[in-house]
Amino acid sequence: MNLSKTYIRVPVYKNETAVQMTLDHDFNVPDMKPDVTRIIQEKGGLHIRDIKPGKDKCIIRGELAFGVLYMGDEGSGQLHSIESSIPFEETVNIDGLQEKDQMHIGWDMEDLRTGTINSRKISIRSIVVLHVSAL
Repeated sequence: MNLSKTYIRVPVYKNETAVQMTLDHDFNVPDMKPDVTRIIQEKGGLHIRDIKPGKDKCIIRGELAFGVLYMGDEGSGQLHSIESSIPFEETVNIDGLQEKDQMHIGWDMEDLRTGTINSRKISIRSIVVLHVSAL
């Protein structure tokens, strides 16, 4: 009978927090696209670009990438799409955080709404919850 040893490394979380942030941006329809008659569907996702831990806080930079499917005004019933992104920077306070600590970030998009301001401008609003953990 052989005895085998396996080492398991379990991360120990120092502290964790959740922060809700609101992103709101008005976006102009590019000149090469037709006017917006009706918005059909929207989608979006968060891309975290940079995390900088510091003393008791960290700075998170990223962007909300979104796409909008809409019906144009030329009367042919064709669908068109617009894709873009909204950059953000959020400071999150975490007690006991040090500069050398590793960070784990998750996110949930609670709401993503689009609306037409006029035929050449759309409004993007999103509520995102960042789940931040320090290891």
